[in-house]
Amino acid sequence: GPLFRWGADNGILQLWQQMTPKVSTVSKDARLLVESDIREAVESFISSASHAVTSPLVNTVAAYEDSGNDANASEGNRMCVPPAAATSGLEAAKEALDKAQQKFLNPVSLYIDSAVTRNALLRPIKARAIESLETFEGAIQLNNQQENITADIGSLRKQYSQIA
Repeated sequence: GPLFRWGADNGILQLWQQMTPKVSTVSKDARLLVESDIREAVESFISSASHAVTSPLVNTVAAYEDSGNDANASEGNRMCVPPAAATSGLEAAKEALDKAQQKFLNPVSLYIDSAVTRNALLRPIKARAIESLETFEGAIQLNNQQENITADIGSLRKQYSQIA
């Protein structure tokens, strides 16, 4: 049909109607989406930073857990980390903390001005670090009462307590 006729058979009008974008209504609250994304990002950050800080101690304990290598250990608490492994685990934990400090913990202050918010973000990391140190300490207390290990644990505990 002719291009400039105003009826339903107008070519330009038909072309324009076909090219008009169709809008599908999606009702999602943008604020909820942003909150969800922030929650996921924070959980991912805490998980990654916690793993970076605690993995040397957790791995050391896991290597000796339920190994039954201590004849004097009670049946309910059979893990016993030898002194050499305890020392190397503590050294690895200190190195891991230094790396995590640079990669995760220090940059937080660049992006979050509020000390209260920073502390809220870092508190779970600190708690997990101290918990892993206590588990580690429990695993070596069975027969390793050496002063250098005890001093290293005290030093690491002090570093962990300063995270937040």
